Order: sequence, then structure tokens, then C-alpha cells
Amino acid sequence: MESKSFSVEGMMCGGCAVTVEKAALSISGVSTAFVSLESHSLTIEYDPAIASPASVADAVRAAGFECSV
Repeated sequence: MESKSFSVEGMMCGGCAVTVEKAALSISGVSTAFVSLESHSLTIEYDPAIASPASVADAVRAAGFECSV
């Protein structure tokens, strides 16, 4: 397992944070996702043999947020 942090823009509330976490967890191989509204960040733990940071960023973007790997 590896961990990776992302910068996420556009989150305004707890509902936004839940949406971002769900988007990250929808990617196979992502085992945990934690959002910090204060730092506008997402941190995941994932299996690099299954998931990639780019696929997680794409899922977060599809949910309506700006996400940088």
C-alpha cells in the first residue's frame, strides 16, 4: 500500500468532503480516503498495482472539483 495526497479546490462544506471521499473510494484499489477541508486536501491509501493517482484525480474531477496530483 502507498499513500498519496492531492490538492482539491472547490470544497465548501462537509457534504463536499463526503462527495470527494466517495469519488476516491469508487476507484478499485483505494482502501482509505481522508479529506481535510482546512487544507483543501485529499489523502488516500491505495494499491499501486490496481489504482493510480491519476485515476483518483479523474474521479474527483468528475465529481465536480479541481484536483491536482
